[in-house]
Amino acid sequence: MISNFFLTQRLTDADGFDSMTQIEYKVMSDGELLAYVKQHPEDNEALYAYVDRKRAGSNAVPITLEQAEIELKQRINQE
Repeated sequence: MISNFFLTQRLTDADGFDSMTQIEYKVMSDGELLAYVKQHPEDNEALYAYVDRKRAGSNAVPITLEQAEIELKQRINQE
C-alpha cells in the first residue's frame, strides 16, 4: 500500500491503493509510483509523472541514426 503521499480525499479501493481526487506523485518513491502505475493503467497522469521522472534522471541524449552508427563503430573499434 502506498503510504507517504498527500491526498485531498482518501478512499481505499479493493487493491489496497488509495483512490482520490488528487495525487501528489512528487512525494511518492519511484517504487511506489511504479506500483501505482501498474495497478492503475488508466491513470495517464501517473504514467507521465513516472516517465518524466525517469527521463530526468537519465543521461540519454537524442541523436540521429547516423550519429548512432558512428558511435557504435567507435565503441566496437575500442574493444
